[in-house]
Amino acid sequence: MQIEVLDALEMEILSALSNDRSVGTDASMMKILGTELQQRITELRLEAAGPLARAWQPRVAMPGGPVINYPGPTEAYASLEPWQAIAPLRYLNERAGSIYAGTNEIQRNIIAKAELGL
Repeated sequence: MQIEVLDALEMEILSALSNDRSVGTDASMMKILGTELQQRITELRLEAAGPLARAWQPRVAMPGGPVINYPGPTEAYASLEPWQAIAPLRYLNERAGSIYAGTNEIQRNIIAKAELGL
């Protein structure tokens, strides 16, 4: 349901932009809804992965190529499925979503001032 709401809001914004109308506070609402929904999705993925989701899995998410003195290959470093291995990394990364591009608190203040005159 929340994805459908976000989709409808996106269509409303695109329609306004294509007709040279102001989007008003819709962009702020979309930022809040989008980031909070993404955080909820990563929470569900982490829960679904269960104990196979371990935050420290160096062979799964090692950036770049081989690193000198980096631990060698060990099968115990990765969970069964890639999505399970990445679940905690995505979860931790998406926590920043409510901060970048203007914190959700600032976006709420923008909406309150514009829509409610506060």
